[in-house]
Amino acid sequence: MSSAPDALERQPEAGWPTLHCFSGSKRELARAVEMAYRFSIGPAMLLSERGRKLVQLMPPDGVLTETDGPFVHLDGRAFLPETSIQSIRCFPTYGPAKLGT
Repeated sequence: MSSAPDALERQPEAGWPTLHCFSGSKRELARAVEMAYRFSIGPAMLLSERGRKLVQLMPPDGVLTETDGPFVHLDGRAFLPETSIQSIRCFPTYGPAKLGT
């Protein structure tokens, strides 16, 4: 089975990829960072310890936050674009202290 960086490397015309909810290995993450890929991260990824550890290894300028709404719920409420600040607050690197809130 091919990893995302392997598959994208064979498609140079793909542009500047963004990997959605990346769940690969640390080695694959390091390779994707080296290749200047971006990562989209939502609250669902941050529910597991493994997901949080991967996020901590991602470069802050390469992370795009998302809500995955209206399909992802927290406390019975759907995440929507206007609630994306809740996704940002989940990031140890971008928490409220870093946001000035």
